[in-house]
Amino acid sequence: MVETLSDGRQYTVQWFERGRFELHPENAPPSNVLLGLLGREVREAGTPQQPQQPQQPADPCADVPAPVSATITPRCGPGGTVFLISIFGFKGGEPTGFWITLPDGSIFGTVETVQMTDSGRVDDLPLETDSDWPKGLYSVVFEGTESKHQSVVYFKLQ
Repeated sequence: MVETLSDGRQYTVQWFERGRFELHPENAPPSNVLLGLLGREVREAGTPQQPQQPQQPADPCADVPAPVSATITPRCGPGGTVFLISIFGFKGGEPTGFWITLPDGSIFGTVETVQMTDSGRVDDLPLETDSDWPKGLYSVVFEGTESKHQSVVYFKLQ
C-alpha cells in the first residue's frame, strides 16, 4: 500500500497490529525497510487520546443460577430485600414443603407448607430476608408432598 507519511513523502508500507514497515528505496539494504515509530508520531502530532468509555458495572447477579420450575424477583440484593417467588408444576391443591440452603451449605428446614392453587402453582410468595443474614448464595427448594415435584430458586445477598 502506498501512503503519504508525516514528512510528505510517499512510501510503500505494510501495517501490522502495532507497527508499520516502510520501504525506503533511497536507502541501501538493510536500511531500506524501516519500522515506523507509531507511538512517537501520535504523541508528537498531539493527537488527543480517545476518551475512555465508562465501563458498565458487572452484573452482581450473574453468578446466580437460573430457577427450576419457578421464578424469583429480584435475583440478588442486600440483606433486608424481599424476594417474590412463583412456583409451578405441582398437583392442584397439593401441600408443598420447602427448605432453605444457606451460603455455608447448612440447611434450614421448615414445618410449614405452601398450599398450591387448583392450577398447581402459587405466585408472588414473599421471602423476607434480614440485614443480619450472611452474604452469599442461597437456594430454596419446594417439594410437593404427593407428587414429589420440586421447584428450586436461587438468590444472593450482597
